[in-house]
Amino acid sequence: MVTIKEAELLTGITRQNIRYYEKMGIIYPSREKENQYRKYNKDDIRRFTLIYMFRKLDMPLEENRKIFDGR
Repeated sequence: MVTIKEAELLTGITRQNIRYYEKMGIIYPSREKENQYRKYNKDDIRRFTLIYMFRKLDMPLEENRKIFDGR
């Protein structure tokens, strides 16, 4: 599990965008009980990598969400 800062470094996606993707319902990080910090696992990092690739191809975020929801 990695923090949002580490996820940013691993994926090249800014923390602001990571938070926005969570708000959009594209990603669902786990939270630490004591401080509510976001934690990301390997699957989350893979999803960020795909989101990054799709965004480079000018795919709208709504389409990303449909893909990840299986629609």
